[in-house]
Amino acid sequence: MREKDSGSEVFNESERSGKLKQENERLRDKLLQARPLLEKGKEAEEALKAAKATLESINEQPLIYGTLLSLEDERARVVYSGHSSQMLVSINPEVDAETLIPGYEVLLDQKSGRLFQVNGPQKNGIVATTKDILSDGRLIATTATGEQRVVQLAAGLTPKVGYPVLLDPSATVAIQCLPRDDRKELYVEEIPEIGWDAIGGLHEEKEKLQRMIEHPYLYPEYYKQYKTLRPSKGLLLQGPPGCGKTLLIKALVHEMFKLRREEMPIPVLVVWDEAEALFSTRGTGVPIEGGGGGTMSDTVVPQLLSQLDGLNALDSYKREPATACQDTKPFFYYIGGPRILNQFVGNTEEAIREVYTSARERSNFVATVLITNRPDMLDPALIREGRIDKKLYIPRPDREAARSIFSVYLKEGDFPIHASEIAHQTPAQWCTHTIERLLDYLFSLEEPVAQVEYRDGRRKDLFRGDLLSGSKIYAIVQRASETAIARQIERGEVGLKLEYLLQAAEASYREEVDILTSGSPQKWSQMLGKESERIARISPASQYSLSELRDIQTLAKRGGLI
Repeated sequence: MREKDSGSEVFNESERSGKLKQENERLRDKLLQARPLLEKGKEAEEALKAAKATLESINEQPLIYGTLLSLEDERARVVYSGHSSQMLVSINPEVDAETLIPGYEVLLDQKSGRLFQVNGPQKNGIVATTKDILSDGRLIATTATGEQRVVQLAAGLTPKVGYPVLLDPSATVAIQCLPRDDRKELYVEEIPEIGWDAIGGLHEEKEKLQRMIEHPYLYPEYYKQYKTLRPSKGLLLQGPPGCGKTLLIKALVHEMFKLRREEMPIPVLVVWDEAEALFSTRGTGVPIEGGGGGTMSDTVVPQLLSQLDGLNALDSYKREPATACQDTKPFFYYIGGPRILNQFVGNTEEAIREVYTSARERSNFVATVLITNRPDMLDPALIREGRIDKKLYIPRPDREAARSIFSVYLKEGDFPIHASEIAHQTPAQWCTHTIERLLDYLFSLEEPVAQVEYRDGRRKDLFRGDLLSGSKIYAIVQRASETAIARQIERGEVGLKLEYLLQAAEASYREEVDILTSGSPQKWSQMLGKESERIARISPASQYSLSELRDIQTLAKRGGLI
C-alpha cells in the first residue's frame, strides 16, 4: 500500500512540474507580447516629461543680457543691452563674487531683476575712439559713423585720448580699452639696408646732405667751436616726385649708424612726406568741420612747432653709452601727410605728438625732415632759423645722372641678355651700349611728349627729359624685365633686349602724358610743382594721342637707336 502511495506522489510531482513549465511558457509569451507596449509606455513617459519641461520654460520669465558697471554694497549697478537706463539690482547668492568684474556680461532675471549669472568678458560691442575725457570721469567717444556720445566708464578703465575703446551693445558705457596698432601703419621704424652705393647720381646732393645732418651728428664738438653758428633741427628736402628724396634719407641714416661711435646715441629721423598736405600756411588748406572758418594747419602746425622746439639741436645732443639706449639700430619714421590726415581726422595733433614721443624714447638725437615739391605752401614758421632751416633741392636727373642710375639697374651679371644682343659684343659692352641708346631716346629734343598752355597765352613743349625721374628709370627696367620673362614663357626666348627697354619707356611716358592731360590740377602740382598754378591746359603731342602704341622697331630704327 505504501509503495502505491509513493508512486502516486511521484506522478503528482511530475504533473505539477509540467504545469509550472507550461505556465512559465505562457507568462513568457505574454511578456514577449507586452514588451512593445512597455517600450511605448516609456517613450510616452519621456514625451510627457519633455512636454512638461517645455510648458515650464514657456511659463518661466526670460533672462536679459546686460553689462556690469560696478558693485555698490551688496548690489550691482548694471545696464541692460539695448537700453541706456541703469539699474541697481540684487545678486544671486550662488554667483561667485570673484567673477563680478566691471565690464563683464551678465544675465538678469526679468521678473525679479536679480543678477542671475556672470557670462564673462563682453565679446561684442561698438568700437569707438576716445575724443576727450571729462572732469567727472565720463568720456566723449566718436563712433565709426562720426556720431559722438558721452559714455560712462566701467570701473578700473584708464582710456587715453585718441585711443579706441569698446562700448557695450547699448553704447552707453566703455567696457574695455583697446590697443591702437593703426599708428604703426603710419611709419616704418627700422630702416632697410640701403647705402650710398644703392643710389645712382646725385653726388653733389649726397655731399650736401652729409654736411647738413651727418656731420653735426658725427662731429658736434667741431660745430661748437663757432659760437655764432646757429644749430638746426632738421632739413627741408624739395624737388619733383620720384627723384630719390626718400632714398637719400634712408641711405643717410644707414651711413650715420655705420659711422656712429660707441658713446653716440642711435640716429633717429622723422620724415614727413608730402609735408604741404599737413603743414601748409596757417589759414589755408583743409577746413575744419564746424571750426568757424579755421583750417587743419591752424592746429597741426603749432603742434609740430611745439615738438621741434622740444628737440635738441643736431649738434647738441647728450653723449651716452650705447648700453643706455633701449635699441641699438637706427630708426626711420616715414609718415605720409595725406594719409595721416585721412586716417586720423580730428586726432592728427595727437598722432604727431605720439611720433615724437616714440622718437625721443629711442634717442636724444632726433632730426626732422620735410619732403615736398611745393615748399611755397609750407608755413613760414616751420622753416625759419633754428627749426627746419636747412634746404636741399633734388633735381630731375640730367644725362650724366641718368647714366649713373641706369648703371645701378643694368649691371652685368644681374640678368640674362638675349643671345641675339651679344652675338657681336660682350655683356659689359651691351650694358654700356644699351644705356647710351636709352639716354639718346630719353633726352631727345626732336619730339615733345606734350604741350603746356599757360594762362597768359604762352606755350611750352614738354620733352621726355622734363618728366624723367629715378623712379621712372627703375620702372622702365622692371617693366622690360617682365616682358623678357613673358617672352621666355611664351616663346622660349631668354634674356633682356634693348627693344624691350625702349618699349617700356614708351609705355611709361604714354601713361604719364595721359595723367597730365587729364586736366587734374592736383596731378600738375605733383609733377610740375609751383609752375602748375599758371597752367591752363596740357595737350598731348600727336604721337602721344589716344591712338595705339607705335611700333617700337619703327620708332627706334628711325631714330638710329637700334
